[in-house]
Amino acid sequence: MSTHLNHFWANVDAALDRCASATTVQDVITILNEHFEPEGGNADAFFGGSGGDTQLLDKLHWDRTERTWKIVRYDAAYYWCLADTNGDLLTYIEGDVYRGNTMTD
Repeated sequence: MSTHLNHFWANVDAALDRCASATTVQDVITILNEHFEPEGGNADAFFGGSGGDTQLLDKLHWDRTERTWKIVRYDAAYYWCLADTNGDLLTYIEGDVYRGNTMTD
């Protein structure tokens, strides 16, 4: 694997490790913006590792002993919405991260 790809996946892992302790929507957005440039459009943040073995949802929900996130809607591993303990919503659509529920019916 090239040095560039090694650095990319190390950055993905670092972002996921930090997101594992995120308890609010703002935490997730802040962490992701420190690791990845938003891809444009109106997304609040971007997760660059959407093609990897571990997904953002794995760290925010399933891998937590004390679950602080609640699934509001789950259509696929690349299309979901969670609520944090404050009731604030986070939507994930194919790597783009939005504050609020931006899922369409």
